[in-house]
Amino acid sequence: MTDRDDSIVLVNPAAEKLLGRPLATIVSQGFYQLVGDPQMMNRLLEHADSNYAESVLQGERYLSVMAARIHTKQGGMLGMAALIRDVTVQKRRAIPSFGP
Repeated sequence: MTDRDDSIVLVNPAAEKLLGRPLATIVSQGFYQLVGDPQMMNRLLEHADSNYAESVLQGERYLSVMAARIHTKQGGMLGMAALIRDVTVQKRRAIPSFGP
C-alpha cells in the first residue's frame, strides 16, 4: 500500500516471499516496480474494473496481480494498493507443458 505521494508504506510479509525481495528493496523500488512491469501496474490502476487482474511470471511462480487507487469519499486520493496471489498451481493445470 502507498500513501498519496506513491511511497510504499505497508507491505505484507507474504508479499516479500512472493516477490522474492526484502521489504527495503520493495520500498526503494516503488509501487510500479512491484512485479518489474510498470506498464502492467499502470494498466491495472487505469482499468475501469477494479477486479481486473493480470498474471505475470516471477521466477518459477505465476502471480495474479490486481491494483487500485484508494480515494476518500470526496474523491481525493489516499494511495494505491495491490493484491498479489500465487496462481502457479492453477497455471500448471491449465498449461500441461509448464513445470516438472
